[in-house]
Amino acid sequence: METKRKIKAKDIVNNIRSGMSDSQLMNKHGLSSKGLQSIFKKLVDAKAIKVQELFNRKPDVGDDTADVANIRFVPRDCVDVPLPICDAADPKNMGTIVDVTEQGLGIRGIRTETGETKTLVFFSDRLFPVGPFALEAQCRWVKNGRSDGQIESGFEITNISEAGSQQLKKIIQWVALRD
Repeated sequence: METKRKIKAKDIVNNIRSGMSDSQLMNKHGLSSKGLQSIFKKLVDAKAIKVQELFNRKPDVGDDTADVANIRFVPRDCVDVPLPICDAADPKNMGTIVDVTEQGLGIRGIRTETGETKTLVFFSDRLFPVGPFALEAQCRWVKNGRSDGQIESGFEITNISEAGSQQLKKIIQWVALRD
């Protein structure tokens, strides 16, 4: 099995900000265009670089550039404390929020399938006095391969009340303050 090389985020961010083209970055760090795209996505997700910094770069003529069009515009806020959430249709189908934006949620533990729409209920606990509120979301991806056997899934929020939206914003602010 091939081991992954480690590239220091600080080095590649500095290279991007210095104006290096995609081909220069790929040559310097030994990356394919797919590998460079993966690094761009990881840097944006980790908030090490803004998406705008990637779009404002000038490619070389004939440059084998990485596609930055599919990088998320709304960075996720990772949740490091368990925020409980459940499926309204099956309250025993419970999970925890692992990342959150105003447009979507990453959830660990809820059984679902890609394309499935669920009404999800967030309920408050002693650690986090917000809620309860519900939102409708469509599952965009599911990963079943975690070492602890839990399912991870990503949901796009498709319907949320104004009051629920305000509660969600409180969660995002609270999570951002913990970073």
